[in-house]
Amino acid sequence: MEKMIIFVAEDQNQADNLCHVLHIHNYNTKHLQSFEMFNGLPENETMAAVIIDLDNDAISNIDIRNFKRANPYIPLLAVSGKLFHPELQESMQSHIFACVSKPVDLDELIFLLNSALENGVSSINQTKGKG
Repeated sequence: MEKMIIFVAEDQNQADNLCHVLHIHNYNTKHLQSFEMFNGLPENETMAAVIIDLDNDAISNIDIRNFKRANPYIPLLAVSGKLFHPELQESMQSHIFACVSKPVDLDELIFLLNSALENGVSSINQTKGKG
């Protein structure tokens, strides 16, 4: 089975639009409304990358940290309508490859997604805290 781009967002319209654009660029996609839904994915469903909507109030540093511990080589990208997420500072610094502002510039998102998939997880994120 081909690897998928998982989009975690509460907004169904946003998810439909983003998944449609990714499909046009030959990516298989799946929409999940929350991180908890990862537990329900079949084991043979493999992820190429995950994109999360940071404006979802249910997403926390703990969720993101736990996801990255379980999936250290899966690039995690984000979209957000806010300029700053003080409650997600740790995740923004250590776990998220890139964040795109809303309204999402789809060309920018595709560029960053391609970069993340071609280059793997950012070496900056891998070396933080090592001395």
